[in-house]
Amino acid sequence: MKITIIGAGRVGSSIAQRVSEWNLTNELVLLDIDADRAKGSSLDIHHSSAIEENKCIIHGTDDYKKSSGSDINVICAGVPRKGDMSRLDLLKQNASIVSEIALEVEKYSPKSKLVVITNPMDIMVWVVWRKTDFGREDIMGMGGILDTGRYKSLISNELDVCPSNVEGMVIGPHSDLMVPLISKTRIAGKPISNIIPQEKIKEIISKTIDSGKNIINYLGDGGTKHGPSAAAFKLIKTIATNRKKILPVSTILQGEYGGKDLAIGVPAKVGNSGIEKIYEVDMSENEKKKLKDSITFTREKIKKLEKMDL
Repeated sequence: MKITIIGAGRVGSSIAQRVSEWNLTNELVLLDIDADRAKGSSLDIHHSSAIEENKCIIHGTDDYKKSSGSDINVICAGVPRKGDMSRLDLLKQNASIVSEIALEVEKYSPKSKLVVITNPMDIMVWVVWRKTDFGREDIMGMGGILDTGRYKSLISNELDVCPSNVEGMVIGPHSDLMVPLISKTRIAGKPISNIIPQEKIKEIISKTIDSGKNIINYLGDGGTKHGPSAAAFKLIKTIATNRKKILPVSTILQGEYGGKDLAIGVPAKVGNSGIEKIYEVDMSENEKKKLKDSITFTREKIKKLEKMDL
């Protein structure tokens, strides 16, 4: 197993640390346009792996040739979001960056599975799919895993239970139009609407949507890393270990949920062959409308990118 992480910034280096700690691969490449940053981070992680008594060869580089033959490529390079920006404000700049990266990945690792983190994440999944010959099963974004984690953490705090006791999922785009599935959220088999007052549920949804922005405003130094890296690592580990987990991942839709030739987060079974099956879940009428609106909005943004001919 060989894993390459493209982008050695906050999130990329954090993912590399997690991969190393878990002995998930015997060869890890940390690639960045800034070779010194990639080399410095990889050396630091290598020292920590020795202390933890892990065995993992780590390369820090700016040369895509070093990534050749990677089984998994993680794309997290791009311009980070600032507190006063939405993820969609990054559209043009990051689409150009991700386009170039995707072509390099295809050149050196044509059989790779790709995990996309760069924002706006769902549209970047589409960019990779559009610019390369990778199948839709090969490309996935981790935003739904992150949003679901934030959603579950808020519910678990409210009820003072372990997050693993919360059965729930957030689908739709990794943006303000995400759709927490209240109708499917349960604690010990009981619907959340029977346990938490409606006003508090609305507050939880609002906090889930604003989580990333609030963290950026507190930190003031370029954004989140622990949550995104945990979400990315869960997806990487699921692929690498062929766990067949059903996760909310951003994937190209071809008719599912009424979407076509665009990417949003939906429940999917993930294994070492990538996305193996997409599940269509029953939703309330309100949730169906929100998802439909998010699909329409995403389609409009994609049309805008197509006109730019990146």
